[in-house]
Amino acid sequence: MTKINNNQSNSLSSIECVQDISHESAAAISGGIAVYTDANYGGKERTAKGVRDLRVSDRQENVLFNNQISSIINDTDKRWAFYTRAGYSGDRFTLEPGESAKDLFGTGFNDKITSYRSEASGSAQPL
Repeated sequence: MTKINNNQSNSLSSIECVQDISHESAAAISGGIAVYTDANYGGKERTAKGVRDLRVSDRQENVLFNNQISSIINDTDKRWAFYTRAGYSGDRFTLEPGESAKDLFGTGFNDKITSYRSEASGSAQPL
């Protein structure tokens, strides 16, 4: 954001060479794990770089993602594990670095993810 002399702010979109980017591009730039409430990377989006227990973070942030995730992008250099229960328990699947899940429908995980975290090692269990 740029400052104008009279202490007013200019919109970012009015700055030359600044443009809106897609959710997918934002996740790639930020280098995090991006989860979406709709298939095809649509709906509400949350990007994280660390662990998430959605029952806890939803209460803290007042944003509902627990049992709402339908697509995921892993733009990190780590494997991420997704769980159907709090505390990183229940059914589990993983996404390797650079992998994504465009639509979780039919996988048994659509709208059922309650916690997720990055993993340094362990056996992968892809979708």
